Amino acid sequence: GASSLVAPGVFRSLGYRLTELYCAPDGRFPHRSPNPALPENLAGLCRRAVAAGAALGVAYDGDGDRVAIVDETGRPLASDRVLALLARHLLARQKGVVVYDSKCSLVVPEEVAARGGTPVMARSGHGFVGREFRDRGALVAGELSGHFFWRDLGFDDGLFSSLVLAELLWESGVPLSQLDRSLPRYLITPDIRIPFAGDADALMEEVAARLAGYPVSRLDGVRLDTGGAWAMIRPSITEPLVTVRGEGKTAERLAAVLDLLVSVLPEDPGGRAARATAPWRGGESGAGT
Repeated sequence: GASSLVAPGVFRSLGYRLTELYCAPDGRFPHRSPNPALPENLAGLCRRAVAAGAALGVAYDGDGDRVAIVDETGRPLASDRVLALLARHLLARQKGVVVYDSKCSLVVPEEVAARGGTPVMARSGHGFVGREFRDRGALVAGELSGHFFWRDLGFDDGLFSSLVLAELLWESGVPLSQLDRSLPRYLITPDIRIPFAGDADALMEEVAARLAGYPVSRLDGVRLDTGGAWAMIRPSITEPLVTVRGEGKTAERLAAVLDLLVSVLPEDPGGRAARATAPWRGGESGAGT
């Protein structure tokens, strides 16, 4: 993508040693699709990072505003964990607001608060996170697809994000995998997709009404927070479906909050199927971010 024309030269000008991968611009994207948020698109980078003995691997999207990160062991880091590490780095120098996507792990607001910052949740999506970032005058903002917004720039940029992370590694002298292990790891589900072609706003109102008496946020769909666990249901703005997602500090808390949320879904459409499958139960109940 576009970053391949700029990023190698910038990194080398700052004294970094580079191994390039897929850095010849080709709009056909013959090696993989240009979406770094999909783990399967990082397979080649993961292998090359290990083979080259790299401190980190970096993948940009086609227009360079998103970035995905791989550690020195060839393991991709979820963007919310990258945001937590970037926030730690920035807050050591200057206190301020850090904006995060509503789908991010609890690790982000906990880390920001622990470092003296102010965590602010935004509705999920590039435009919503960017607006909250600007309105709050935040130091940094991030969301799960790999957009990171910077006060120093006033907008999001993949190359700048990777340079800040490289600076963090150089200053700390600690491998990225070790920095990642310094963060808590909770159980979090992927988006559970439930087909729904009806009135999504009416569905959200019904779910919220059925959860009256529980701690519920309407910032982004309906989010239920029970302390140490949360679950949310939100409509897709591009497809006829809703998504359910949850996180818990223990498997029991995760199952309990998701069971509660799903129990108030109408029988149809989707509620019956969600209750029957309950994908957060069983051997693969959740995955740490």
